[in-house]
Amino acid sequence: MQAPSYSRKVCSVLTIEGAFTAEHEVKHSRFIGNICGAKNKQEAMKFVKATKSRFADATHNVFAFIIQECNCRLQKSNDDKEPKGTAGLPVLGVLQNHNLVNVVIVVTRYFGGTLLGAGGLVRAYSAVAQKAVECANLVTVKNYIKIEITIDYGLYNSVIGLIDKFDVVVEETIFLEKVHLRIGVCDCIFSTFKESVFGACAGKVIWGLE
Repeated sequence: MQAPSYSRKVCSVLTIEGAFTAEHEVKHSRFIGNICGAKNKQEAMKFVKATKSRFADATHNVFAFIIQECNCRLQKSNDDKEPKGTAGLPVLGVLQNHNLVNVVIVVTRYFGGTLLGAGGLVRAYSAVAQKAVECANLVTVKNYIKIEITIDYGLYNSVIGLIDKFDVVVEETIFLEKVHLRIGVCDCIFSTFKESVFGACAGKVIWGLE
């Protein structure tokens, strides 16, 4: 029996080459977004530290980064004394929405005298992060095909072993009556990975689009 065929949803994972800056103003508050590529957490935090030092007189220096090394993805954000969830997370969300990895962004705010409220802060930080991404030089790292695999618990370790062996990113694992794995498989090894999983599970696997 052969592995089933189905439509492929391809997701391109991108990164940034170089460093870029964008600005945004809301009710006299000035927002400056500095975005840069980073190979690892150390490079990301070095950029954060340097940017904070450069804008040491600012009211806030919010940051977010996404670093991916092998099958491990590290994401972090910081509100820098803005109300919780109104700054760092929206900025991180912009990076996620663009499928960016190995990138760091610092959004600096100079307070303009008018409180923006939680919603206003979310919109302002998101807007400047979006502008920074739009002006950056984006390059494709890899193309991933996003799928969901459903298996019995007894097959979980075998499938995880294959995931560790291949270029596969696990986005979410849900344990219900069966195990549901939402994954991204690098397009260049997709067919081989599919056949390997189907073989390891003796056909007892359900494949589906995300």
